Amino acid sequence: MDHQTRDRRDRLQNLLIVLLSVSAVLLFAQNQMANLNRTWSDGHLGSLLDPAPTPVNEVDTLADLAAPVRVSVATADGRCGLLYATTADASLSQLSTLLGSALGSAGTWTECNDQAFRAALDHGAYFDFLNELPLPILAGLLGTEPTGNTSFSARQAILCPDQDGVRLYLRSEDGICRVCSTAVQTEVLSAEMALYQADGTFFAFEGGESYARLDPYTLLPHETPESAVLTVGNSLSDSSTLLRQLDFNPYTKYRYTEKGGTEVIVEEPRTLRLQTDGTVVYQAGDGDTTLSVSSAGETATAVEAVLGTRSLAETVLAGHLGETALYLESITATDTGWLVRFGFQYNGVPILFSDGSCGAEFQLTGSAITHFALHFRQYAASSESSSPLPLSLAVAIADSQPGAELVTGYVDEGGTSVSLSWLNN
Repeated sequence: MDHQTRDRRDRLQNLLIVLLSVSAVLLFAQNQMANLNRTWSDGHLGSLLDPAPTPVNEVDTLADLAAPVRVSVATADGRCGLLYATTADASLSQLSTLLGSALGSAGTWTECNDQAFRAALDHGAYFDFLNELPLPILAGLLGTEPTGNTSFSARQAILCPDQDGVRLYLRSEDGICRVCSTAVQTEVLSAEMALYQADGTFFAFEGGESYARLDPYTLLPHETPESAVLTVGNSLSDSSTLLRQLDFNPYTKYRYTEKGGTEVIVEEPRTLRLQTDGTVVYQAGDGDTTLSVSSAGETATAVEAVLGTRSLAETVLAGHLGETALYLESITATDTGWLVRFGFQYNGVPILFSDGSCGAEFQLTGSAITHFALHFRQYAASSESSSPLPLSLAVAIADSQPGAELVTGYVDEGGTSVSLSWLNN
């Protein structure tokens, strides 16, 4: 073989080696892009390389989201009250089912006066969801869809047995009361209510002059309530996982730390701020739809907004809340979409923040999540129990605020523990 032939062969071999190397690099890059391009069904948001919008998967139903509720059942000897419970509690399962059935079979709504609403309390089962919610949301929390007019909101409900069937009363926070017939049978509701025994629970309007300055529908216990002291800690430790979940590059160099310790990650047009107390704040740029909820139209419905934001909150906060859970605090229509707020609750007892914030807050424009704030706070029950001030002292303090509504709850002030206390709802 002459020298020229050997040179030609060596050049061909070198070219083949280069082509194989390039092919291997391209195959590796394609594999990495495929791994990065996972969706929420794989536990991630969209691709770090693909700018296409990334919808947030919906959870199945609102009924999976346990809602705190206070309940009073009229008995032959007085009232039986549950000051903190949830719609998922086994002890309330039948009553919750009956309320859902009533909302799902509601007839024509008519307005009634407050006197009629109070009269129904003496014969029926009362539910207070602590916050006013749109009727489709309230019904969804109980596993059903409302019938008839669904354009209003309500906070309180009464199932009242009647000779012609069970009547459903609803009351909103502005004092408007409504009533309608339902398909729930009086015998079924009466049999369920008969299982409850009076325990001295009463409403403020039944308590005489001492309670006259409280909101009349404040539900009060006969004895001072008690609940565990909760230990509290910052649960945000792995920012890399959080960045992946929110479709940020965990290895980005576009990050800096402010003087107060807040870490700022910038991927135009989006910004993520990780505060030292475990609060995470997200801000999208104009027109950015990287985080969005699934919706049938351009603007999400109230139910779609709650399902989508709840899915994102629970995905990101999974394993970070300890013994507490999310509940829907409120949903409010805005000029561009929705403001959805979720709180934390421990066995039906809400946990509030002293600065007025909530566990998770989302702003939606259309179906895009344009802003949110999340608290990474882990709560655990200690062996120590706590009780609020005696009721008489709490009422005396509340007298300076006419119309105050006393409820039990926890207040997180940023410390290492929280105790049960009286709050003005």
